[in-house]
Amino acid sequence: MSPGRPPPRTNFRRNLRVPVRVEVREDAGGSSHGYAINISPTGMGLQSSEAYKPGLSLQLRFSFGASDQSVELDSEVIWCMRDSDLSPGMIYYELGVRFVDVPSDVQGLLDSFVERTVCDQGGNDLHDLRNGSREKG
Repeated sequence: MSPGRPPPRTNFRRNLRVPVRVEVREDAGGSSHGYAINISPTGMGLQSSEAYKPGLSLQLRFSFGASDQSVELDSEVIWCMRDSDLSPGMIYYELGVRFVDVPSDVQGLLDSFVERTVCDQGGNDLHDLRNGSREKG
C-alpha cells in the first residue's frame, strides 16, 4: 500500500457512522474542527476542510457516548485524501488517524463506546474487530 492512500475498509467501518464533532490541533499550534465518520478502538476516520500530511502528529479533542466528558488523544495521520463527493464547490478531506499512547481509562471508554455503537448497528463484536473479522457471525 502506498503512503497517503487509505487502507481497504472493513464492513463495520463502511457502515458505522458516528456523530462526533472533533477539535483537531497540530503540534505547530493550528486548530480546526472536523467530524468523525468512523471510529475503532485504535483510531478514527475524520472529515475535515484541512489537508494533513501522513505522519503528522495531531491532538484530537472530542466527547462521545451519553456523557459530555471530553477526551484528548494524541494521534498520527496515516492517510489523507481529497473527498469531492460531499458538496459541489466545496473542498473536504477524509483522513485516517491512529491513536497514540491512549491512557487505559480512556481506552476502556473507547472500547465500550465502539462495541455498543457497532453492536447497535448490527456489526461485529469488539473481539472480532480486534482480530480482523470482516463479517458478523
